Amino acid sequence: MDLLLTNDRDLDLTTGDMQLLDGALAIKQNLDIRFDFFLGEYFLDRNLGVPWYQKILGKQSTKPVIDNIFKKVILTTAGILELIDYNSIYDGAHRSLTVSFKARVTGSDELLVYTKEVI
Repeated sequence: MDLLLTNDRDLDLTTGDMQLLDGALAIKQNLDIRFDFFLGEYFLDRNLGVPWYQKILGKQSTKPVIDNIFKKVILTTAGILELIDYNSIYDGAHRSLTVSFKARVTGSDELLVYTKEVI
């Protein structure tokens, strides 16, 4: 169970009250937060987060290295049981990378389908 956030990561109070999320929607929101969380950003544990500056952003990065990092983020997210399908597409003209995958999640027989432009 999680609190619903806006796209700006503020509490969503559009109904006047805090709203709760659970199931696939909570997992998707958690994935969004985890993909945007930089390694070393959390002052109480500098080992948490995605190594954006250390291993992803820059000319030395390779797509297989980046894919492995993102797969680890996905598989270590609470509620994800198994990664069924994973795909990433790099658009050099726009310098963007889009990740999409299907995963088996706790509490549901349906697969979680997720797509996000991460870079």
